[in-house]
Amino acid sequence: RDNVEFWPDGVLFSDYMINSWCYRLKNNGDGTSAVWVDPPDGSPSVPVARTLAEFFELYGTDATQLLDPDAKK
Repeated sequence: RDNVEFWPDGVLFSDYMINSWCYRLKNNGDGTSAVWVDPPDGSPSVPVARTLAEFFELYGTDATQLLDPDAKK
């Protein structure tokens, strides 16, 4: 059964082992979801991965990029 409700802010999930950061999935409209991070300081959400697959790849290789999006610039 498909979800029929749409949440414009996305679906939240957290990593309580690394600084207790919160992430959100936002629908890309093409069957994939981008991953955004909600910084603990209350600043606006920022994108950290174009897809959930990319998020898990980054998580496994260098989670710092997920905690500090400016680290990959």
